Amino acid sequence: MRNISIAVTFLVLSTCAAAEGRDGFFGELFEPWPDLHGSPCGTPYTHALNVEPAYLDRDLLIDYRVGNGIDGEADEQELEFELEWALSKRLGLIIGCPVISTDPFDGPTETGVGDLALGTRMLLVNWNRLLLSAILEVETPTGDAARGLGNGETAIAPTAAWWLDLGGWLVFQGQFGPEIKLESGETELLYRFALTKSWQGPVYFHCGSCRRRSHHGRADRADDHHHGAPTHHGPGLITLYLEPLGTSNLTDADEGTRFDMTTGIGYALTDKLELRTAVRFPLYRPSSLDSQFIFSLLRHF
Repeated sequence: MRNISIAVTFLVLSTCAAAEGRDGFFGELFEPWPDLHGSPCGTPYTHALNVEPAYLDRDLLIDYRVGNGIDGEADEQELEFELEWALSKRLGLIIGCPVISTDPFDGPTETGVGDLALGTRMLLVNWNRLLLSAILEVETPTGDAARGLGNGETAIAPTAAWWLDLGGWLVFQGQFGPEIKLESGETELLYRFALTKSWQGPVYFHCGSCRRRSHHGRADRADDHHHGAPTHHGPGLITLYLEPLGTSNLTDADEGTRFDMTTGIGYALTDKLELRTAVRFPLYRPSSLDSQFIFSLLRHF
């Protein structure tokens, strides 16, 4: 089952890359990143809370998560730093590092660095309303598993991610693929979805360096466009997040399948800084967690 899921994922991705052709994917593989934060249709690229985006960007995410009843064993606080850096129009890097404080129900509190994550993102399909990317993430065992701060082994996650513009600044994003622990062979199938709705709200924080935006969030000046796409969306952008998340254990039937839901809201303080808050709660197999509260800061470069 694990090999089949990997083969299907990469068959779809390679087919989509071939569909782009020499003048699309291969022609733009090493072209400079165009510094765009929205589609040619003017729809903002909104970074989901739990789903890796299909688009390429240069962002720093700082997430503070407070979880209760994680796996029915502990309460947990996590401060994660994730840097996403576009190298070209089609290639990007991902680096993530968490600091974890876990409070087991039957043991002492432990605090330290968790597992370091390194990844690459390759944009295979770049259409006006549809983006499709291949993501390969490697999680290294830098966290102390004996203290509950890591998995204790290297894991890889080859996934496909998409971004679909439904119109009216309503976007459907998703990520699908296996996560494989290399030593034990334990494999989980990840399927994550995000429905986001954005609109231009009131501006409460004024900054002299912020570009003025129109009612639709586009730049007022023609030189801020690249084929109709805004370089940045202005302050006051509001986004609602609805994210159903699922995992299915393919090697241990007792673990089965888990579902949970994240709902949240984000507000752009400036054209480069966004604050977000959300709550995550279980839908199926509530032993996975009781609740989790998320506070996030997103910095665009």
